[in-house]
Amino acid sequence: MITSLKEEFESRVTNLEREQVRQQTALEGLQDLSTILHLEHEVNVTSGLLTVEIEEAISVPEPKMLMPIESVTQASFAVCLMFNQQAPSEWSEETCGWRIANHGMHFTDYEQASRCAEKLRVRFPDYPIEVREVTT
Repeated sequence: MITSLKEEFESRVTNLEREQVRQQTALEGLQDLSTILHLEHEVNVTSGLLTVEIEEAISVPEPKMLMPIESVTQASFAVCLMFNQQAPSEWSEETCGWRIANHGMHFTDYEQASRCAEKLRVRFPDYPIEVREVTT
C-alpha cells in the first residue's frame, strides 16, 4: 500500500514537472513574440512606415497623473500556481492560463480570489494552487 502511494505520488510529481516545463516553454515563446513585435515597431518608426495596427498592438496607455507610490499601493489577491515557490505563476482569466508573476488577474478581495481558486482546483486537481496577497 505504501509503495502504491509512493508510486502514485512520484507519478503526479513527474506529471506536474512536465506541465511546468511545457508552460515555461510556451511562456518563453510569448516573450520572443513580444520582442519581435517591439523590434518590428522600432523598424517601422525608423523607416517612417508605422502602421496603425502595429501601434495599437504594442501601445501602452499613458498614465493620466503620476502619483507617489505610497498613494497607489494597494493590496490585492492573486491565484497562484506554486510549482516554483520563488516565482509562482498567476492565473489569468483573460488568457485562461497561467502567467508570470504580476501579469495574472488580481482580485480586490480574498473571497473573490478564493472562489476562483476553488474552480481551478476542480479543473486542475493535481496542481498546487494557493491564494496570495500581492501589492500593486
